[in-house]
Amino acid sequence: MSSLIHVIGRDLTMKSLMSLPRYNYARIASLNRSFCELIRSGELYRLRSTHQVIEHWVYFSCDPLKWEAFDPVNEKWMNLPMMDTDLGFQFSDKESMAVGTDLLVIGNDMLGRVSTSTVY
Repeated sequence: MSSLIHVIGRDLTMKSLMSLPRYNYARIASLNRSFCELIRSGELYRLRSTHQVIEHWVYFSCDPLKWEAFDPVNEKWMNLPMMDTDLGFQFSDKESMAVGTDLLVIGNDMLGRVSTSTVY
C-alpha cells in the first residue's frame, strides 16, 4: 500500500481518502489493485470510525432483496449489492437497521422444515 500515491505519501493519501464520501469508494477501488485492496481491507472504514467521520444515509427497499441508500448531504443515490437468500427469507417478515456502515436485515430462513432467524 505504500505505492498508493508516492508524491504525497501514504499518510496524506489516507487522510484524503478518509474524508471522501463513501459513495466514491467504488470509483476509488476501480483505479488500480492497490486502491481495490485498500477499500476491501476495511482500513478506511476503521480510520473513519477512529476519527469520528460520520455520514448519515437513509436506506430504502421496495423489493425483498434489493436495497438503495440515499446520501442526503451529497444528494446521491446508491444501489446496494443484492442479498443472496433462500425463498423463505425472501417472503418472511423482516426488520432492518443500520449499524455503523452496515445495513442489517433480520428475517427467517427456511432450513428444511425448520425456520431460523437470520441476519444478512
